[in-house]
Amino acid sequence: MKKLLLVLSILISFPASASTIPEGAIVKTSSSPDVYIVKYNNGKQYKRLVLNPAVFKSYGHLKWENILTISQTEMDLFTTSNLVRIDGTNNVYELSPSGDTGLKQKLSSTDYGIDLNSVYTINSTDFNNYTDNGIKHVISRSEFQEMETGNNLKAKVAELLENYNSDLKVLDNKINKNRSDYKQLDVTYSDVKDYKKMTVTEYYARSKRISEYIYAQNVLDISYKDLESQRELVADKIKRLTIIFAEIEDYINKGISIPAADKIYLSDLGINSNINI
Repeated sequence: MKKLLLVLSILISFPASASTIPEGAIVKTSSSPDVYIVKYNNGKQYKRLVLNPAVFKSYGHLKWENILTISQTEMDLFTTSNLVRIDGTNNVYELSPSGDTGLKQKLSSTDYGIDLNSVYTINSTDFNNYTDNGIKHVISRSEFQEMETGNNLKAKVAELLENYNSDLKVLDNKINKNRSDYKQLDVTYSDVKDYKKMTVTEYYARSKRISEYIYAQNVLDISYKDLESQRELVADKIKRLTIIFAEIEDYINKGISIPAADKIYLSDLGINSNINI
């Protein structure tokens, strides 16, 4: 813009107010040589930098004498746009001006998160004054939807993990209670706990107590095995879901696909893992 400054220094700039700035006007502030083209679209106000004098001259309708000087406050009412498409094409590029030159990157997608109202249509001279800098990946609507699916799936798995961890604590409490009750049997039936060492006479004399003791032991043993089995199943689910949770994070952050077997596993748990990648 230094070249523009030299040109502008010999021109008379006319003051303007925001209310009188028309569509397509060329504007600057008194404190900067930068010249912008303004536009209005869907109730929004935009400005785009004119890169250098050669670009300015390439637009035949732009005249140096028509540059309007506005206040910084008025200038700030216009959102700076760095998105363009060359006249007659659909590809959108992001421009990065740097002095009288700049870089341009083609956007990989424009169907999500891009303010298409801010896109300016430019000519080939303007376009060619920017050096090509490859393609800039911009998340597409389908990618966003996939990420949303991944985030929703992550939340469901996190909730399931929380529930299973809660179940595990309940089972651990029940197992501890079972073992405590088992030890208490030896106290309650201390008179017969060594029944295997009794004589036949002693055994028959206390057979009722011995039967109660053995029965109580068997009940607790069966309950203990059942609780341990339940705990093993829950612990296995927690281990598997913890792995899947990490896989979902890799999917969201890196696009790494979730193994089909884990999708099926989630489906068996009642979670729809509708992920396409």
